[in-house]
Amino acid sequence: SSGINAEWPLRPGSGVLSITLVEACNLRPMNKDGSSDPYCKFKLGYRKHKSKVMRRTLDPVWKERFEIRVYSDSSCMLEISVYDHEEFGFSDNFIGSAEVDISEFEESKTYKRELDLDKDGGRIICLFNLSNITDSAAESGVELCPEDLVTLRKTYAMSYNPLNYLTYKWDEIEDVGVLIVKIIKCIDLPEADTIIGTSDPFCFIEVENTRVRTPTLYKTQDPVWNKQFKFNIKDIHSSLNIKVFDE
Repeated sequence: SSGINAEWPLRPGSGVLSITLVEACNLRPMNKDGSSDPYCKFKLGYRKHKSKVMRRTLDPVWKERFEIRVYSDSSCMLEISVYDHEEFGFSDNFIGSAEVDISEFEESKTYKRELDLDKDGGRIICLFNLSNITDSAAESGVELCPEDLVTLRKTYAMSYNPLNYLTYKWDEIEDVGVLIVKIIKCIDLPEADTIIGTSDPFCFIEVENTRVRTPTLYKTQDPVWNKQFKFNIKDIHSSLNIKVFDE
């Protein structure tokens, strides 16, 4: 059953669960012709995601990827339910369900799970990756409006005292400023997987002791992330390191 893990490792507002719905096999037939029109629902606490419907198949291949935000007070149990889609306003038919305890996942590590659905519903295959975004990094993919930038500039301009520059002392704020990094895309990455001639890239962004990462994008040499991160800078001599890896 769903519950809250008191030892949940991620701080409030600091987690992203990346889910790749790969495929299912041997699903329970719900149509008269012996097929089904399956789709999946994922639920973590009150956060939900629904996959696209695959028509007339018991072995659907989705290869569909999405993200769910994770908080320290979130339920640790990810609920996965598979339904058969019905037309003309009829209620969809339940095929089967499974649960995954995401508290068992280590940060930035990809897990493959082959899950047997209850009700003899069949089997579903998913990939999971849990990323920890620290408190100093803003929620990815959120743009700051011009008013936000003006406020930031005024805050840090008023707090900075030029006489204290050499000793890095600040009047009312411990940080030097804010660094906003947007990872847009890569072009013409090398083939890390030479057998199939492609890569599964992700990107690490690091400033001092704060490290964040983008989601992994599978089977591409031209990944497009469009993810934005914010870092609070404590030392004006801090360096920004960006590295791209193949998973």
